[in-house]
Amino acid sequence: SQFSPPDTQPYIDAIINPGDLLYIPRGHWHYAIAIDEPSLHLTLGIDCQTGIDFSDWLTSQLQQHPQWRKNLPVLNKSHRENCRHHLQNLVQNWLEILESEDLINRYLDEQLLQGQPDLQLGFPSQIGYDIFPQGKQTKFYRPQQPVDITQLTPTGKFEIKTGGKKISLIGLDQDILEKIFTSTEFSGLDIQQWLQDFDWDTEIVPLLSRLVKAGILLVISHP
Repeated sequence: SQFSPPDTQPYIDAIINPGDLLYIPRGHWHYAIAIDEPSLHLTLGIDCQTGIDFSDWLTSQLQQHPQWRKNLPVLNKSHRENCRHHLQNLVQNWLEILESEDLINRYLDEQLLQGQPDLQLGFPSQIGYDIFPQGKQTKFYRPQQPVDITQLTPTGKFEIKTGGKKISLIGLDQDILEKIFTSTEFSGLDIQQWLQDFDWDTEIVPLLSRLVKAGILLVISHP
């Protein structure tokens, strides 16, 4: 909407018949007119990442750094130099962040996790109702989406990213997490077998309920 249409003659002027497919590359103007009867067409768009998306992601990373969240010095004639010095320090810090070896890999990893099929919905369990219709025999399904499991602390705090979701879990071994997040289908009995030292009602049920409500697991064994 911020660009004006071209004022030159179109380089293609054609009649599209039923069953035809027209591909329009990004950045090309087009204008369709029904000839002498109502017309219906289906438009499919391919949304690709651009350098601007990478730049936006880089900006979002600055939220993690306190110096970027601070107020800038008040800008007036007498304090202009203070503001300039502050901005120069930010630029230097930004260059250091850009030169970090894992920056691009982190971006690519996040794009891999986000560029996956949309989450499936499972009602009514996803709103917290009837999550365990068959008790421990209830079966759960995890859509096959990329998953990233990162250990945040030596004491066993993990961050899991999958399906556009990010959650933190404490108290589980990494091999158990990998079973949960790489298995396509399992039951409550399987979880109880994997977590033999965990209580079903007070520890396993809250864990599974959280994953179901987050849309990471789906309940597939309703009576």
